[in-house]
Amino acid sequence: MNTMITPQQFRNYIKTVSIPLKMPTVVWGQPGIGKTEIIQQAAKEAGFACHSIYLPQFDPWDLVGLPVPVDGKTVYYPPKQLYPDADNVILFLDEIAQCSTQMQSMASRIVYERKLGDYELPENWVVILAGNRQEDKAGTTRVSSHINNRVSHLNLEISQDDWIKWALQNDIDMRAIKFVEMSPSVGADNSEEHNTGVLNRFNPDEKINATPRTWEKA
Repeated sequence: MNTMITPQQFRNYIKTVSIPLKMPTVVWGQPGIGKTEIIQQAAKEAGFACHSIYLPQFDPWDLVGLPVPVDGKTVYYPPKQLYPDADNVILFLDEIAQCSTQMQSMASRIVYERKLGDYELPENWVVILAGNRQEDKAGTTRVSSHINNRVSHLNLEISQDDWIKWALQNDIDMRAIKFVEMSPSVGADNSEEHNTGVLNRFNPDEKINATPRTWEKA
């Protein structure tokens, strides 16, 4: 499945599809639109912890763990930092498209078999991945087909209405909210259909862009 989805729809999808069905999902979207924050919020609303692993920060064998001899055989002890002892967890594998092929292969086993080395994911753990699109020029690489074929694909689109509702609930300065709300409903490509106004002016060729993340900082 490859579907366009708004932030609110994505939160609902996590709570009504990903978690009940343990459906591994990857969400794609430009930098700065709040993929991580949406996943964390949905997890909190569902009573789950969100444990993030920023994949480019680790080597492939970090996911497997430390080899320890036990009764003449090697057993791999995974680092607690990566796999905490907890129930009801969304295991969030971030920036899958910035990883090496070897790291993607490691991650694919988590997605498909729910295990890595000797470690098996607990029953109430759900795997969600995220990445930037290649056209965003965010240092991404092609994601291997063996991962693409094992997950549902969602493309996160920016919604001005969704952002305003979120901002009103999260103590964002009312002046910023009103400025975004009153801006012309024209997307970054100057078309009416995207309805993002000044909320999103992402251009991968620019060093600084107006995005939901930078409006939050402002």
